[in-house]
Formats: sequence, C-alpha cells, structure tokens
Amino acid sequence: MSAEKRGVLLLAVDDDRKSLELIEDALSRDDLTILTATDPASGLEMALRRRPEIVLLDLVMPQMNGIRVLEQILAAAPATEVILITGHYSAESAVEAIRKGASDYLTKPLSIARLRERVDALIAEFGQRQRALQLDSEMLKTCKFQGMVGRSILMLAVFSRIRRAAPHFKTALVTGATGTGKEPPAGLSFWMRSATFPWPLRPNCCGCSKPGSSSAWDLRPRGRRMSAWLPPRTAIYAR
Repeated sequence: MSAEKRGVLLLAVDDDRKSLELIEDALSRDDLTILTATDPASGLEMALRRRPEIVLLDLVMPQMNGIRVLEQILAAAPATEVILITGHYSAESAVEAIRKGASDYLTKPLSIARLRERVDALIAEFGQRQRALQLDSEMLKTCKFQGMVGRSILMLAVFSRIRRAAPHFKTALVTGATGTGKEPPAGLSFWMRSATFPWPLRPNCCGCSKPGSSSAWDLRPRGRRMSAWLPPRTAIYAR
C-alpha cells in the first residue's frame, strides 16, 4: 500500500506548545497524521506504541534529552526517520545526533520551507519503499511454485518445464549431482495423480535401491526395508 493510500504517521515531541502548533499548521496535509507530545516520556511511550514513520524531536527537554529518546526509538524501530530540532545549535551536538541515527538536524527558529521540504522528501521516500515492498511481494508470488522459490532464469525455466510436462507425462526422470535439489521437483504431488492412483505419493529417492521395474521399488529409508507398489507410468524417479 502506498504512502498516499495508507497515510504517514508523524510524531512531534517538544516541551514548547507553540513549536508544536507551528509544526501542525506547517505540515497539515491529507496523507499525513500528526501526533504531538509535550514531554519526552509521553512522547517516547507514544512512539513505541504507535510506531510513527517520522519523529520530530526537540533536543533539549526536561527530564530526558532528545538524544536519549532518539536512541530508544531507534532501538525499537530502526526504520523510523527522526529529525532533531534545537534552539541550541552546536557542531558537536549535530555530529552526535547524526552518529546516533538521526536523519536530519534542524535549528530554531524553524524554517517552514526547510521543514516542509524535508518532511515531503521523507513521505515520498516512504511511499517508494512501500511500492517496492509491494512489487517484491508480487514478484515473490510469481517466483513461487509448489513450495519452491526461485528468481533466476534457470529456475523459472525449470518451473516452466514442469508446468508443460505435468499434464502429459506421468513418468519422469530427474537427474543431477548430489545436493542440487532433485527432491522438490520430483516430489510434486500433482505429478503422481492418476485415475488409478489418485492420492499423492512422495518417495524418498535417496533411500531407493536400484528398481527392477517401473512398478516395484525396494525402499530403505533410514535402514528400514519396505516396498511400495506403483502402477505403470505413474512414478517419478530421481537419481
């Protein structure tokens, strides 16, 4: 779901109510929900409970400074975009904020144009990430086939070959070196369905002795001897 449809949640934490009112008025838009808190403890609790995508955080507040709140928010939700705001600028505090994980550092009095520009960029970036996740999810569905997942050209070719062969061939030989993954395609249950043998059977081909015919196997899984009858042309062999 894109940012435009889902909406972005922004939390502003500042002990100055006028600053919060300014932020609400400056950033008001349909696809943005703004929460506010006037003390760091309640702001941190709200951030951990509501998980906003963007946090505007005053650096200097009573009881707990913005750096401590920043650390706890990012420890719980590393993807949160936190912008620190302060009226007490220093190069040292700016460097520390960025090193601690802040995405930006703004000074008071706030530049409305700069604030809008930064928040708009974060909202656009969030929307792009959401669309990328949606496309990735759709791609994953395309690349899943009967319990197997693959995106490479070779794996997609394997899936295509299985789809073409399954309706027409009830006997197939899957070959390859040890450890190359022969069992998943060999065990596809729908390959082993027929009018005379309607339920699926998935033999452990690694435990099979050399079959004498296509209708009788000696199976030795984990040292035990057992036999299974397969009607002609309904077996899948892997070696």
